[in-house]
Amino acid sequence: MTKAGPLQFYVENFFTFKSIHYHEISTYFLMDIENPPGLLPEFDFKGLEDDVDMLYRWVPLSRLNTYNIKPAFLIERLNNLPQHTEYVVVKEPLQRIN
Repeated sequence: MTKAGPLQFYVENFFTFKSIHYHEISTYFLMDIENPPGLLPEFDFKGLEDDVDMLYRWVPLSRLNTYNIKPAFLIERLNNLPQHTEYVVVKEPLQRIN
C-alpha cells in the first residue's frame, strides 16, 4: 500500500522551459511506497505527457547530487527534511525570449 505522509514543501517555482516562462506551484509529500511495481532504480521511463520530450528516473537519495534535479534545492533538502512544512520560492534565471 502507498501512503502519503506529511506535506514537506510548498514550492513556487519560476523557470523557463523551451522558451516559455513558467510559474509552477508544487506540493511535495513524504511517501511510503511498499512493494512498488515496476519502479526500477536508475532506469529511464517516460511520463504521461505526450507533448514533452522528458525522461524520468528513480534514483537513490545518496546519488541525487550526480543528477540534474529540478528544482535544485531538492538535492540538499530531500536528505535533510524539515520538521514542519516549508514554503520555498525558486527563481531560476529567466532566459531571454525573442
